[in-house]
Amino acid sequence: MGPDFRRDTGASDENALLNYGYTVLRAATARAVVAAGLHPTIGPFIIGPST
Repeated sequence: MGPDFRRDTGASDENALLNYGYTVLRAATARAVVAAGLHPTIGPFIIGPST
């Protein structure tokens, strides 16, 4: 992030709650994907330098 990075300490509480909600939702989705026997970080049609 670099030496000039600063977290916005004056941000509203709604933003923090949304970030928390998205984190919980992503974790639940990743657990469901893994429970289905899939890998949560591999997309079906991803084409890039590592594939």
